[in-house]
Amino acid sequence: MDLLMISKAIYEDCRRRNKNISIAWIDYQNAFDSVPHSWVEKSIELVGVNSKIVRFCKLSLEKWKTKIILKTNQSQTN
Repeated sequence: MDLLMISKAIYEDCRRRNKNISIAWIDYQNAFDSVPHSWVEKSIELVGVNSKIVRFCKLSLEKWKTKIILKTNQSQTN
């Protein structure tokens, strides 16, 4: 909720000063679970995210790991 309030404040400030603003929201948990990372990378490039942030995301994605843990009444399986 805090991020939504911050975004609204930034939007209102830009509107008051007659400045252009572009905002994009990515639900990373769902995005990264359902589409290839390369698509997410390309999407942030297409919306005009700063090239340094795009590069950071690309380098970070290479290091991300997923660990799935299944907990049952009998045991825990990795």
